[in-house]
Amino acid sequence: MNSCLRVCVGGFSVVVLVFLWMGFWLQYAHDGVLNDKGGFSIVFNWHPFLMVTSFVFLNFVAVVSFRTLPFSHACKKQLHLFLHAIALVLAYFGIYAVFKSHNDAKPVPLQNLYSMHSWIGMTAVVIYTLQYVIAFVYFYLRAGSNDFRGAVKRKHMPTGKLLVAAVLAAVLSGIQEKLTFNGTCTFVPKDDDDDHDDDMDQHSRILHEGHESGEMTFDCYLGNVIGILVFFLGCYVLYLLFNPKQVETENTSSKDNLELAELEELTAMDIS
Repeated sequence: MNSCLRVCVGGFSVVVLVFLWMGFWLQYAHDGVLNDKGGFSIVFNWHPFLMVTSFVFLNFVAVVSFRTLPFSHACKKQLHLFLHAIALVLAYFGIYAVFKSHNDAKPVPLQNLYSMHSWIGMTAVVIYTLQYVIAFVYFYLRAGSNDFRGAVKRKHMPTGKLLVAAVLAAVLSGIQEKLTFNGTCTFVPKDDDDDHDDDMDQHSRILHEGHESGEMTFDCYLGNVIGILVFFLGCYVLYLLFNPKQVETENTSSKDNLELAELEELTAMDIS
C-alpha cells in the first residue's frame, strides 16, 4: 500500500471516530454536533471535528502526497497547495467555533486561550498561515529571485516537519482536555447533600451512568483510542518526512521520483 494511501486511511479513520465521539456526546449528553436545540456546547463540538479534519487528515495527506504520489511534479504541487488551502479554511472555522462557544456560554462567558492546548494550537495555526502565504507567494506566484526562492525552500521543509509535531501536541492535549471536561475517566460524583450541580457534573453523571465511581466509560476509551491513533499516524508521517529514501523506494517504478522532482524544480527556477 502506498504511504499516501495509508495516511489517507488513517486520517479519515480519525475524522470518522471524532465525529462518532461527538455523536456519542449528542446521544447521551444532548449537545453533539448534530443537535438542533442550540447551545454553546453544540457549537464547541464542531471545534474538534473541524480541527482534526484540517490538521490530521488534510494536512498530513498534503504533506505526504507531495512526496509519494506518482504524478508529475506540477500536479503534485497543485494538489499540495489545494489541500493546504482547504485545511487552513477549516481550521479558521474550527477556531471560530471554540471562541463562539466560550463567548456564548451561560450564565457567564468562559475564558479564551486559558490552556496549554489553546496556546500550542494557536501557535500552530499562526505558523501554518505564514507557511502557506510565504509558499504561495514564492513557489506558486514565483516572486523573488531564484536564490531567494531556494533559500525559502530550504526553510519550508523543516518548518513543515515542525508543524506536524505541533499538530500532534495540540491534538493530543486537546483530547486530554476534552476528556477532563467530560469527566468520564476519573469521575467522582458529588455528595447527595450538595445542592450545587453544575453543567459539567450533570454531563459527567449522564455519561457515567451504569458505571461505578472511578471507572472509565466508553467515552473515555474512545477518546484515548483516537489519541493513540493520532499519535502513531503523526509518527508515521514524521518517519516519511525524515526518511526520503523510503519514499524513493516506493517510487522506483515511477519515472517521477524525488530526484526528478527536484530536478524539475531547479530547471523551472533557471527558466524563470
